[in-house]
Amino acid sequence: MNNFKIKEIILATGISIIAISMTYYLLYVPKARQIAGLQKETKSFHEDIEEMEKMICRVPNPKKEIEVLGERLQKLKEKATDKEQTPRIIQQLFQKTGELNIEVISINPREETGESSIDIPEGVGKIYVEIKIRCSYKTLLAYIEALNHLPLLFTLEDLSIEKAGKEASENVEVLLLLSAYVMA
Repeated sequence: MNNFKIKEIILATGISIIAISMTYYLLYVPKARQIAGLQKETKSFHEDIEEMEKMICRVPNPKKEIEVLGERLQKLKEKATDKEQTPRIIQQLFQKTGELNIEVISINPREETGESSIDIPEGVGKIYVEIKIRCSYKTLLAYIEALNHLPLLFTLEDLSIEKAGKEASENVEVLLLLSAYVMA
């Protein structure tokens, strides 16, 4: 009988170990993994909150900053030229040629070339003006320098120079492609 009791104890112990093991692997391990995942997410949220708090501390008065940015935007809008002012821009370019006694062959707005690798923000456009003139190299340099003094910033996109006729003259025919950013 003693042997029977030992077998019962071993069997009960084995069943208990199996039950405890199954409980551990089927209930505790998945919940422990879930808890670890939630702790990781919570830590991430805390880091995000700390980052946001730092950002808030960097701007002590957000309303004032918004007002300052609004004023800056208004000043930029006042200074900016829009596409509807292209004739005025052409007139300014033509006026500079007159001041330097440059013979103007043509000044025309040109459609966008589509070759721009720069992403232009919404609300901003780019205009192109093609100018064909006849002048000396020295006068050409003076004209390009004079462009710097206009209220709008121009970019010289293309420059083409050819001899003006077959006669021996210091004048050349110049094709300039200028561009400028404007409010769309």
